[in-house]
Amino acid sequence: MRVVAAGRTDVGCVRKHNEDNLLMEAGLGLFVVADGLGGHAAGEVASQIVVERVGRFIAETVEQDRTWPLEYDVALPFDGNRLKAALILSDQAIVEDIKANPERESMGSTVVACLVHGARVTLVHVGDSRAYLLNKDGIRQITRDHSWVAEQVANGILTPEEARKHPFRDGLSGMVSDDLIWKIVKESPSLENAVERLVEKARENGGEDNITVVIVGFEPEEISCSHENP
Repeated sequence: MRVVAAGRTDVGCVRKHNEDNLLMEAGLGLFVVADGLGGHAAGEVASQIVVERVGRFIAETVEQDRTWPLEYDVALPFDGNRLKAALILSDQAIVEDIKANPERESMGSTVVACLVHGARVTLVHVGDSRAYLLNKDGIRQITRDHSWVAEQVANGILTPEEARKHPFRDGLSGMVSDDLIWKIVKESPSLENAVERLVEKARENGGEDNITVVIVGFEPEEISCSHENP
């Protein structure tokens, strides 16, 4: 199977600047969305640090024979340790940047990242940037939001419908329902078209936050055959 992907980030209709960043490295099997927070410039800096540090560490650890910078978690597979370490190193880099730039003390970033290795997909996330699984059976959210709104739903204080309309909801998923995400992807002729349609639909529905979408899919490898004349 061959990994294919498409992605786009958009400022939306309300925010004055885009604090999101994304990374798509098909050669590494790495795909990342980071949503920065902390106000003008700072959020963008934090999300950029995340995608840069995650990308760098994953590239450096393609081979397993290297000195590990952190305690290795034997309960996780190698790719799980790669992603876990990459996020910890990203967090450390953000802290160091804040020390050097105290005016950015409130900055931070969510992150959702997947690492594809053959038929196995390893996923990690922090915050309320979401990952969904879409297949012939439909759409299913496979991450749980680390957010105040999600906690209110888990505790029965908000219903899922109320959460979807809450002012603290996410950029794409708050503007476009899961069912509509699935419908758009299913009906689109390509991943690129699906990404464009999802972003535009989020904008049509208000675009109240920055909007970032990455879709990762699989295609069969093309097989070439050669024939020799007898």
